[in-house]
Amino acid sequence: MKEKIRKGKENNIPIRSIFLASYLHTKGYNYVKIEPDILGKVIFFYPQSPEILEEIKKFYSNSFLQSFINSYRIIKNKLYEEMENIKE
Repeated sequence: MKEKIRKGKENNIPIRSIFLASYLHTKGYNYVKIEPDILGKVIFFYPQSPEILEEIKKFYSNSFLQSFINSYRIIKNKLYEEMENIKE
């Protein structure tokens, strides 16, 4: 699930992915603010810079990272399914 890289308000980059926000944090970048969206989820805003845009491209082009994230989601969904089966 690739998110669009676009400018937000105040020339900030809005990031909805907790995985991408964690990756940027690991690389030493800090968000400038966090806001909820209309669905109650979180948007991280990062300053607009060529370096951050390059890191975002690296994140999405890293096949190992993307495979790891996909596996995480699959395992998480299976866990929730199993927990639902136990409740029934």
